[in-house]
Amino acid sequence: MKDQFDLLLTPLVRAMKLKLRHKEAYGWHGWFDESFTEELIRKKIYNQVRRKLIDPVDIANYAAFLYYKQQFRLSLCRLTDSKP
Repeated sequence: MKDQFDLLLTPLVRAMKLKLRHKEAYGWHGWFDESFTEELIRKKIYNQVRRKLIDPVDIANYAAFLYYKQQFRLSLCRLTDSKP
């Protein structure tokens, strides 16, 4: 039996992957690049909300990019004993 978190997240993750694959097929890529900074991701989220183009899947994908970038940065800080 699925719990409440599976019911919440499984369809969203499926939709996130589908949208990312679709965008990738049309040449969108680069979220992994250093030029796609945390600040730029925050701006993209802000612009989605400000322009009322709120697609929850887009917001979730941007949030996932931001989460990844922050976790990667924190991992580097741990490896080098520096502050985030």
